[in-house]
Amino acid sequence: MADKHSEFPAFTQVGSVDVDAGCIWVGDPCYVLKDADEARPKDLGDNWHDICKRFFTRSGYDARSSDFQVYARRRDQALFQTPEFEALMAEKPRGEDFDARSWEVKKAFYEKYDAENPFKSDKIDTGVANFTHDGGHGGMGLMLSTYMGDGTYPVYVEYGEDNRPRRVLIDFD
Repeated sequence: MADKHSEFPAFTQVGSVDVDAGCIWVGDPCYVLKDADEARPKDLGDNWHDICKRFFTRSGYDARSSDFQVYARRRDQALFQTPEFEALMAEKPRGEDFDARSWEVKKAFYEKYDAENPFKSDKIDTGVANFTHDGGHGGMGLMLSTYMGDGTYPVYVEYGEDNRPRRVLIDFD
């Protein structure tokens, strides 16, 4: 299943991974998937909501998301006051291509406005949260944000000596 057109020439595409939570777990399943009589690791919490809450808090996502919402509202308020957007909104009736033209006006404005976007280089949201074993040491696993949300992402492996996997790459971009 090699991807001949891969941007990663040392890697071979071996499959894909579906994401519905906007994040992915990386870790040994024996630490997470317990038998019915075994307690779930404490750091994972009691349910899916608990693990997501821990991830989004630890990775900085919650803080960054709140800050971005404020930023995005300011950006849209500035957009609505541009002559290009006002002219577009004043059109009566709006033609079939209104949505496409509206998107082009927004896209051009966002590109210019976002050139100084503090969220592009901000390190508040690392996109990563490490989880600990019940003994308190790290290494149980970690979660990564895809930043692209839901989707199917290709998975690549780089093979080393004896055809053993050396590195795994999940291409979220």
